[in-house]
Amino acid sequence: MTPAQRVRRQAILRAAEQLFAEGRFDAVLMEDVARQAGVGKGTLYRYFQDKESLYFAVIFAGFGALQEQMSREGAEVDSVGRLEKTVRALVHFFGRNRFMFRQMGRDAGASSNRREFCRQWQHHRSALLETIAGAAQSFDTDSPRSATSTHRCADPARHDPRLHALR
Repeated sequence: MTPAQRVRRQAILRAAEQLFAEGRFDAVLMEDVARQAGVGKGTLYRYFQDKESLYFAVIFAGFGALQEQMSREGAEVDSVGRLEKTVRALVHFFGRNRFMFRQMGRDAGASSNRREFCRQWQHHRSALLETIAGAAQSFDTDSPRSATSTHRCADPARHDPRLHALR
């Protein structure tokens, strides 16, 4: 792919992300994506076979960006710092990309009959969850406070009287 093609593809993905974030999948028209991206409809179909391909390309690009950001942030040696940076990266990313947050809980099978999309969806979601779990586990096993933290997580109501009413 040439640099110009990469720029064009990114413009399409940004336009599609914005439109998918504003409305339901079935309400987004490829014609609207092309118009917003500043390309012709034929150009759009040169990059993406159909709307479902475009939708999943948006999702996978977003989760790829998040995974990359978390990898950079997670380079911290200290487990507390690693967990803190992971959480900050998640909050920052999903604060800017609420559309992506809504997609985390969805099952690709509910909207796709294509096995490849389902496989890729499961891979991206699993990789993200493994990164989060790794940061949490490193905190739990490396932290000098891990014994009390684990104990407190088991029954938070024991340590916070405000939570007793929720029992």
